[in-house]
Amino acid sequence: MGANIVRFPLHPTAWTKRGKENYLKLLDDGIKWATELHLYVIIDWHSIGNLQTEMYDTTLEQLKTPMLL
Repeated sequence: MGANIVRFPLHPTAWTKRGKENYLKLLDDGIKWATELHLYVIIDWHSIGNLQTEMYDTTLEQLKTPMLL
């Protein structure tokens, strides 16, 4: 179809459930695949909810923490 970009959501519930190392491994695998296909990659913190009330398993503290470091 001519796409040249892929988006990988970093979902807070899955991040917490899988743990940092396991989730980063999934991202690494996806980025490797996209690189082999010459695709651009977007990684986004994929959260839906209200941060003021900390709904949907996302907290302000979690967003302030450098996840990928």
